[in-house]
Amino acid sequence: VESLPSRVLSTLNALIKYDRGSLWLQEGPKLMPLAQYGYADERPMHQKSLSSQGDIYRKITTDRRPLIIDDVTVESCWQQHPWLPGDRSWMGVPVTAKGKTIGMICLTRNNKGDFDEEDAMWAQSYASQAGIALENAYLYAEIAAMNERLERIVIAQNEPDNDTTNSKPPSVKPLVEIQANQESFETIKATKC
Repeated sequence: VESLPSRVLSTLNALIKYDRGSLWLQEGPKLMPLAQYGYADERPMHQKSLSSQGDIYRKITTDRRPLIIDDVTVESCWQQHPWLPGDRSWMGVPVTAKGKTIGMICLTRNNKGDFDEEDAMWAQSYASQAGIALENAYLYAEIAAMNERLERIVIAQNEPDNDTTNSKPPSVKPLVEIQANQESFETIKATKC
């Protein structure tokens, strides 16, 4: 799960060449960085954030399509943060999952007017797939953590030191076993119908 955001950016750079890129996910009123590519700034990513209330991100969220700014130096809505390099061309691409915008991918190039509609089309197609992959990775991590907690509970319940009532509670099956049983049941059910 940890390497996925970086792989998203490096794979996208093979599809659409860019000078710098970053992947941001919305957490409440802020966009928090997950990965960056091509930045000289060595400051840890967690020290950076953007407002999810800014005009540019709101436009991307509302339109649900990429936004290209040909020259950020003349864009009235642009906020030049101290840690951002002075690139001229910028493209923001919504990252969506389950029909909802969950963040954005930002791409930059040094020269003004350097992104076009074909770049936007490829970036949007890729960002949609990246959103699904990120969502699936986080869901998998949550399920794995839940399974680990359940297994610890089962181990703790089955230890002799924890038996204070002389009757053991029913064992809690690990999530993987529950899922396997459910799949078997659904297969049997499907063959009988």
